[in-house]
Amino acid sequence: MGTNEKIQLLLDDYEKASGQCINKEKTSMVFSKNVDEGLKTEIMQLWGGSSTQQYEKYLGLPPMVGRSKQRAFSGIKHRLWQKLQVWKRNLISQGGREVLVKAVAMSLPTYAMSCFLFPKSLCHELEMMMARFWWGNQTHGKKIHWARWEKLCAPKFRGGLGFKKLSDFNLALLAKQGWRLLTHQNSLLFRVFKARYFPNCSLFEAKIDFNASFVWKGIFSALPLLKSGCMWRVGNGRSIRVVQDSWIPGCSRDEVQGAMEHLNNEILMVNELIEERTGWWKIDVVRALFDPRLANLILKINICLSEEDSWFWTSERSGSYSVKSGYKVLQWEASQILGEGSRVLHIRDKGGLEMLTTFFVICWALWYRRNQFLYEKVVHPCSTVINNALSMQSAYKQVQVLDGVSKQVNTVLSWSPPPPGFLKLNVDGAIFPDHHKAGIGIILRDEKGDVIAACSKLEGDVASPEFIEATTLLRGLQFCAQWGVPKLVLETDCLILVNALQSQTTFLTDFAFLLNDISRMMRGFQEVQILHVNRLGNIAAHQLARNAWNVEDIVMWWGSCPSFVSQAVWLDKNNVM
Repeated sequence: MGTNEKIQLLLDDYEKASGQCINKEKTSMVFSKNVDEGLKTEIMQLWGGSSTQQYEKYLGLPPMVGRSKQRAFSGIKHRLWQKLQVWKRNLISQGGREVLVKAVAMSLPTYAMSCFLFPKSLCHELEMMMARFWWGNQTHGKKIHWARWEKLCAPKFRGGLGFKKLSDFNLALLAKQGWRLLTHQNSLLFRVFKARYFPNCSLFEAKIDFNASFVWKGIFSALPLLKSGCMWRVGNGRSIRVVQDSWIPGCSRDEVQGAMEHLNNEILMVNELIEERTGWWKIDVVRALFDPRLANLILKINICLSEEDSWFWTSERSGSYSVKSGYKVLQWEASQILGEGSRVLHIRDKGGLEMLTTFFVICWALWYRRNQFLYEKVVHPCSTVINNALSMQSAYKQVQVLDGVSKQVNTVLSWSPPPPGFLKLNVDGAIFPDHHKAGIGIILRDEKGDVIAACSKLEGDVASPEFIEATTLLRGLQFCAQWGVPKLVLETDCLILVNALQSQTTFLTDFAFLLNDISRMMRGFQEVQILHVNRLGNIAAHQLARNAWNVEDIVMWWGSCPSFVSQAVWLDKNNVM
């Protein structure tokens, strides 16, 4: 009774503070069989409510899930059955059935699956109901199933229909709840779960108790999926353990632990590898602790001591977890268990377009390495060959305009002069993977197309093409701020960067710190417009970026441009493509 009285005092305080009163007529209580009748009467008199045998559903979900999970979620199965019976009475084409299955049938359990882990038997029953509707007709309740449901759940480019496997979709939805716990550690939900289930460790190190709640069991089941794709983004390095955590792009946690077995039992934090005075890595310490490959990967990581360390999801450009990307990760992992034997064709059958493209790029790089050995007597390490191939593939993808994304922004096909009163800044980046360097090109022009200033600058090694593009934009803004430019039009051929700066979405990727710096710099101008330009409209900046390899640090031209850029500038000025 003492606990009930304290809860009632808290609710009384809430009523006084908010002005909202509890409706005691609608208050009901469920008691277990072990509660004494006298105690039941006292509690009901205290609360002014009534006793009931079971809870009513709230937002279609059971407030309490007992031992029988099938009975708790039977309402979802019944609602799906009712909809399927209505659809069967109508003349619906096969294409219409596909739309109904995807848009309606599979959306029915989505809300419940985002909160609870469904039994696999229930997922199987729901899938079989959808399959019978898909293969059946109006006169017969069932027809021959010419393909397994797993085959229909494959993507269309792999011969399926794109239906979802409900058990995997359930895990992807629950991983979203885990992502919220991971990234919102000041929330009440996180504090409650941490106090109850992992008070002395991190979320990924939590254990499951036999008496854990059904909600926590569901989130816990999705943690392996979340852990497989999450990585630390280095800020001040105080929250990241060097050996135990995943924080090096392009390197798994197991690889780091294998390379540093002598430190597996020690807790070494990443901030111990950072020089606080300069805000950069302790290069000698990094190269002494790690092998050359890992050391080079670490030295590519950008540091921002003013920011806290944070998590990001590696399968999304924005760095934020999405159910779509989580489901794709599960499908990819499932395809790796199929056991294709020793033939190479499984890359085509199970790898998808991305893996197939990577496979052929690496094949070309190996062939090129062979030619260099035969004709130039130069032997490159295999790790260098692989890194160069991946960098080349990433650079190629960077210059492609994606149909599904290009509609979000206005893409300029050729260079055009800025509006009156504005100056136009074109920027571009270039990567020199063989030399672990990068270059930036900047050119500022007025409304007549005349060059005000141009710049080529050599930068250090970078982790990704997006990173050097963001660095280039930041350097250009810094130069314009020094020159006192009031109104500016920015043009870059990096569509990802333009989308990131124009949208309100928070980016958590490796170049997110640069995006924050760019946004702060843009607020210092009277007016700034940022546009995406096609490669053909950014040739001058591209040539300046490629020229950065020929300079030691930085070269600038005032009131003119170098001879190797003059033709591109003339074509832009006269609008000739």
